[in-house]
Amino acid sequence: MTGRIIPRKPRLCVFSYGALTRLVHAAVPEFNHRADIQVLEVVLDEALRVGRELDQSRAHDVIISAGANASLLQSALIMPVVSIKVSGYDLLKALLKARQTSDRVGLGIYKELLPELEATKELLQVHVSQQPYETVDDIMDCFIRLKEDGYRVIVGSSLVVELAEKNGIVGIMAYSLESIRLSLESAIQIAELSVLEATRYAKLNAVLQSLHDAVLAVDEHHHITAVNPPMARILGVPASDVVGLDLREVAPMLALDNLTTGANSAIESVVTLGGRSFLLTHTALLESGQLTGALLKLTDALAIQRADTMVRSQRKPRGLTARYHFDHIVGSSPALQRTRAVAERCAQSMATVLITGECGPARLFAQAIHNASLRCERPFVAPQLRLISRVTAGKRAVRLRGRVLHWGAQGRQGRAL
Repeated sequence: MTGRIIPRKPRLCVFSYGALTRLVHAAVPEFNHRADIQVLEVVLDEALRVGRELDQSRAHDVIISAGANASLLQSALIMPVVSIKVSGYDLLKALLKARQTSDRVGLGIYKELLPELEATKELLQVHVSQQPYETVDDIMDCFIRLKEDGYRVIVGSSLVVELAEKNGIVGIMAYSLESIRLSLESAIQIAELSVLEATRYAKLNAVLQSLHDAVLAVDEHHHITAVNPPMARILGVPASDVVGLDLREVAPMLALDNLTTGANSAIESVVTLGGRSFLLTHTALLESGQLTGALLKLTDALAIQRADTMVRSQRKPRGLTARYHFDHIVGSSPALQRTRAVAERCAQSMATVLITGECGPARLFAQAIHNASLRCERPFVAPQLRLISRVTAGKRAVRLRGRVLHWGAQGRQGRAL
């Protein structure tokens, strides 16, 4: 793949059998400098079992196989499976080779007939009997029918060829060295893309794991590619259980119908999960201008409120902030309860309130009244009345709800008039 640096060599695994394995081993050395290639001799049920193990372990990037093996693996596995294709030229060469033995040739093919072959039989001057199969028992039944009809040669996969020779029928391989090369080239290209994608997701996942916010990432098909611990806790499932699944099935309330909706800017909405409210932010992930997925972040609504309160408090002028609330005034004595009740009523008034008494309790009540009033967002100014002359203070009075609280001219206890 030109123009890109691959972090590591792709890892391929070829499932083959018999004569096909010999062809694979002949082609592999040409690709060893580009990929690590392992060749296994497995077929049908055994191939499916091993394929599932590789799918779980993620030890390989791509599996290569042919015929029935490839079809079974493609239908059962998540990881990519490249099928070794029989080209028209390969089939033509195999049929011409089989005609040297007999003009009546059987063709063992997996599941489906080849309609286009019927039109070429006359050109080849050979009578071809197509024998579809799905299991080894089906192949054995094919041999019985072919032998009864006088067929002495069959073209097919390596499994068909080996079983044919054990049953007295000449077997001709349909695959060629060139078809093996083409499949290896395709598999390497797919694997290189997988390696690059896996590397990108690994870097993204490393970043997500360090975030305190709940975050997950999806690809362009809505499949979850990374989940950090806070998001896993909110979803109530282990991260390893949801990676690779469709977000629309795991948590439909978090999914966007169209990922391109947020391609130019983040989209925010409020969602509820587990009885808690969150701000959900969708941000598109772009690579070279192309949409590759989206990043989803959940922020606790209470955390937003706390942050907003903190910002507001920090914006207040230093030294002009009231720290205490009525919740800080704790006591059960009747006198304290009466005083608190009066102070709470004062907080609802727009009138100026004059408090006399000891400095500590007075400051506590003054700040509590301020924080409970309609002016709580404004600065709290606390003048030191002890710095004001008693003559001046004695002349001051404030009217509150039709009553006057009077400061004693000689520093005596204030009284209500």
